[in-house]
Amino acid sequence: MRGEFTLRGIGEPLSLVARSFACRRDATLQREVCGGDFAADLKRGRFGATFGEPFVGDDVHLVIQVEGIAH
Repeated sequence: MRGEFTLRGIGEPLSLVARSFACRRDATLQREVCGGDFAADLKRGRFGATFGEPFVGDDVHLVIQVEGIAH
């Protein structure tokens, strides 16, 4: 999935890679529920976040977990 990531007012294109994704029928809700784990890597320096360098690394591994219910 491609989109834009904004940090400190600076926007950059970012691609999220699906690490897992599945759907199931929830017995309580009686609806389909889908969710997944998505990941991306970025350099925080590209967004002006340089505090702590060189003791804090520039590489950030972003993991987003999403779950949604179909209407």
